[in-house]
Amino acid sequence: MSNRDDNFLNWLGVREKLDWTAGKWFGGFVAVVICLLLFWVFVLVIGALVAMTGAMFGGPVTDLRGISIFVTAAFGAPFIIWRTLVASKQAELQAKALFNDKINAATEELAARKQVIRVFGEGEDKKELTDWTDDLVRRAVAIDRLEGLAREEPDEALRIAQLLCVYVKELSKEHP
Repeated sequence: MSNRDDNFLNWLGVREKLDWTAGKWFGGFVAVVICLLLFWVFVLVIGALVAMTGAMFGGPVTDLRGISIFVTAAFGAPFIIWRTLVASKQAELQAKALFNDKINAATEELAARKQVIRVFGEGEDKKELTDWTDDLVRRAVAIDRLEGLAREEPDEALRIAQLLCVYVKELSKEHP
């Protein structure tokens, strides 16, 4: 079940391949890491000084629960921030996937057909012919749904327009 893409950076939520030679991305990454480490060390030093000061001047240090909560929060905060950023990116990707699913459902309806039974003759000469014909109502609903999706995501309007252009071109070949 191993995958070549399974590595530490992928686990952290970094989906793009990092170019360590490019100063733009690498510099920003290093700056964020250094700032987080400095903040972390600063918080830990201040907390340790407060705990030592209380112990030196006769303050009660018997309650280790407060110190353990402080240390846990100091160590856990960067991971919570990182997980929030990763969850945000995942939500954006899920929204894009949902939008693509909506477009796929609407385009499937563009090819909607319905079964029609036609009766010829009367009495004993009566014959039934089963035929398939275009379902114009479902196709109109699909076009309306695509228009609504274009209004929902204006950045995708060109993509939807191109899809409808292909549909009209292919339909005009069948019915010149």
